Order: sequence, then structure tokens, then C-alpha cells
Amino acid sequence: MVTGILKQYGLSTSNGNFFSDDDRGGWWGGSDPFNNNGIPQTIKSGVFFSNKLNEKVKIGFNYTRNQTDLISESNRNTQYILRDTTYTVGEQNQSRQENQDHLINGRLEIKLDSLTEIEILPTYSLSFDSTSNFLQNHFLTRSGDTNSISNVSQDYKTRFFHVCNRVKT
Repeated sequence: MVTGILKQYGLSTSNGNFFSDDDRGGWWGGSDPFNNNGIPQTIKSGVFFSNKLNEKVKIGFNYTRNQTDLISESNRNTQYILRDTTYTVGEQNQSRQENQDHLINGRLEIKLDSLTEIEILPTYSLSFDSTSNFLQNHFLTRSGDTNSISNVSQDYKTRFFHVCNRVKT
């Protein structure tokens, strides 16, 4: 096992090269879900409508869609020079993150009389998140022969739905 080989030579895996369950399943380090790597591609669009149907009724509606995609890749080579041996570790990271949000807001105002008005404000939101991570390490001996290879992959998807209806008088 790779961890056993590393510990045998006094090394550790605390350099951030392994997955954790923190930060939405990303790599260790940082609280940014995109981990400050790559350039996100974002598309945001929406529609707004408002109308006064008559003297007593006004309606309004808006819809917003937001989508963000990020693909990042990194490569790193590290050489460990120890008393009795030398190791080289080649690391390749690949990550793809997709986030999509939909938000719908409504507004209905009804004037019942000169003192009473009812306002109904429904809100609906829907979010989809998808993350795929892959990490590969090649452990090479001093002569360049492969000692071991480790592959770690992680895929997850989440969905969130929220409904809120407020009534004001």
C-alpha cells in the first residue's frame, strides 16, 4: 500500500494530495468550492414580467437561471531525497464541477378596499450540483522504475428544492 511505503520513509499524506469530505467533496485545502483553480464559465439569464391588471390587482413574475462549469487539471512532480533512497512522485489531478440554479419569484397584490391589501409572494428554487474528481500518483524509484501507482476517483451529485409562500396583509 502506498501509505505504508510513505510512512516507512517518514513521509505523510498530509500534503493535500487526497480527498476529504470537507468543502463539498473537493481536495483538501481552501473553502472555495472551485478551489481557486481554473476559470469558471458562467451563464446567467432571466425574465421579468410585471403588469397592473386593473385598479385592484397587480402581478409580477421573474425567473433566473444560473449555470457555472469549471474544469481544472494540474500536474506536479516531487522528488524525495532520503538517506538511503530517492523517490519521485508524479501527480495528476483532474476536476470537473457543474452547478445549475433556477429561481422563480412571483408577486400578486390585491387591493380589497381603501384600508386592506393582500400581497402573495411565492418563491421556488431548484439547484443541481455535480462534481467529479480524479487523482493519480506514480511512485518511481531512483532508476525511474514504477514502484506503485495509486488512483483515487470521486463522483457525486446533489439536488436541492425549496418552496416558500408568504402572505402579507
